[in-house]
Amino acid sequence: MPSVRVVRIVHQKYARDPFSGKGGLVAPSRWAHAGQLVSYAAESLALAALEKIAGAGRMSRLTEMVYVTADITERAIFKPAITDLPAEWDRRPASTASRDFGEKWLADQTSVVLRVPSVVVPDGWNYVINVAHPDMALALTHFEDPEPLQLDPRIVERLD
Repeated sequence: MPSVRVVRIVHQKYARDPFSGKGGLVAPSRWAHAGQLVSYAAESLALAALEKIAGAGRMSRLTEMVYVTADITERAIFKPAITDLPAEWDRRPASTASRDFGEKWLADQTSVVLRVPSVVVPDGWNYVINVAHPDMALALTHFEDPEPLQLDPRIVERLD
């Protein structure tokens, strides 16, 4: 069965359950309002790191992060065309339009995973994972053990 490998970066204290989606309960994101069990992953470690850097409040926290790779069953992924996304999906900060799009996807339970373009790297893909979807356990088929996120110290020094 074809699958897609994704990477998620989380604080080390969440390493045991990196796809819990609990962060979505307290904070809004680009594709969901606060109160949703959603997790985000990226198509590569490099993109996941750039996404984390873009959203991190304190860069020194990057030294407290781990990354996890997982495989997602291809058929569990909804891939809307960019022309199907709301007009301001890439606005900074995130628009209500992109959150409403994600909320509709979550409510409709169209799929376990929504593939969306990255705002940080225009030709990259992020994956929004509906942790509450009934097929969640079938969609994420393989997890690797968490690994420490080891960024070049020059990156953290320049950003802190």
